[in-house]
Amino acid sequence: MKASIYIEINDRGTLITKLKYLIPQNKPLFNIQDIDFQPQKGDKMYILPGVNIPRVKVKQFNEDNGTKTVRDLKTADYIFGSDKTQNEYFDAQGNRWIYKMPVADMEQLMAYFTSELDCDPTDVADLRDIIEAHKTVDENLEIYYAYSSMNALRDVINRRNIKVCDKYDDSNTYNMIDTEFLEEVEMLETLTIYNVNALINAVNAKNVTIDYEMFGQLKNMFESNDRDNHVLAMEIMANSNIIESLLFIEMLFKDHSGMMYDSHTRNHVNFKSLCNTIGKDKYRFNTDIDDIVKSLRTFNVLTADKLDILMKHYHTEIVNHGSSTFFKVKTITVADNVHEVLNQNYTYTVKDDYQPVAQDEEEVVEEQEVLEEELVEAVNTESLNIESVEEEPSFELADVNVIEEPVTKIVEEVVEEPQDVVETIQEEVIVEPNKEEESGDTEIDWF
Repeated sequence: MKASIYIEINDRGTLITKLKYLIPQNKPLFNIQDIDFQPQKGDKMYILPGVNIPRVKVKQFNEDNGTKTVRDLKTADYIFGSDKTQNEYFDAQGNRWIYKMPVADMEQLMAYFTSELDCDPTDVADLRDIIEAHKTVDENLEIYYAYSSMNALRDVINRRNIKVCDKYDDSNTYNMIDTEFLEEVEMLETLTIYNVNALINAVNAKNVTIDYEMFGQLKNMFESNDRDNHVLAMEIMANSNIIESLLFIEMLFKDHSGMMYDSHTRNHVNFKSLCNTIGKDKYRFNTDIDDIVKSLRTFNVLTADKLDILMKHYHTEIVNHGSSTFFKVKTITVADNVHEVLNQNYTYTVKDDYQPVAQDEEEVVEEQEVLEEELVEAVNTESLNIESVEEEPSFELADVNVIEEPVTKIVEEVVEEPQDVVETIQEEVIVEPNKEEESGDTEIDWF
């Protein structure tokens, strides 16, 4: 891992040069991969810091599967981390605003560090030596500095009228790696790190999954006046397949957090494990619709179908409260009595449609070639069975419509029959869509 040159200049002219390991806040420190985990007897697992998974459940999982949790990273067969893992390797100060400029610009300013900023010439010489050493291995070397240092550099730039890069006073947020963990970080960068979701799935694989029907039953239990029903519902939640049931677990927290918090069952080890796994505050179970989406994103289970379920239950809430972190107002209309005055429908678009990322051109060409090969094969089959041209074609109409002209050309080249036969084949290929497919019900069956 490459160290960066980081300088600090205080208002008394003290120059301090440090080597720091800087990570932009928007860049993940580790490549945590979503890979399926299939445990085998004798497997050794290492759980990185920042992972929320009940140790008691991992212990039971090890006993059931013959696996083992180890403390030595080098001996592990599987390493598990989460999106919070990297924070455990940063220093205690957290992220901070840092500035930078090309080394050539900094060298211009360094000529005035002693005369303008009262820096010790020895400190300036040390900085110069460090820069020279780093320039041999980094052609695009940049020097980093904090806000206080930026003010001192700005004074030199203005007083001496020195031309430097325009963005010398633009900052970005960085985290600094704690040097105590540097060796481990460098090792982890070369290893495969599994998303802890894979381990959670394996741990909960035999547990019940809360589906839409069971969600309704649990809601009824919470809405009853019998506290025993509340306890039983919480026990079912705590012992469910957490990731597969996550949407409905979060919805139950949103609708019945007060009853859960008032129940003594919230202190039960299994329910506390559930709360720990999905990041619920032990002093506050309140959950809003944005919290639900954030949770689904965290565990990589956010889908359009799940959003449909949220809309079914909470669209009125969204309408009443307007835009939020994850839900935005797209179109505004007016009340019916206003429409009556206008005698026309009126809408105002607040947010334009999202434009999906365009498919790569090479992928499109590749798919086109595959389609053509499939069509050639289909037409060859037709030519061998020319007497059965009235049979239903074996490929989709959508495929034909995509490259309609090449189909005709292929048919004419392959099928050496009289023109009337070719026309018959073409008519059979370009058929009407199946009516059942056209009128297929695309709505979700909620019950």
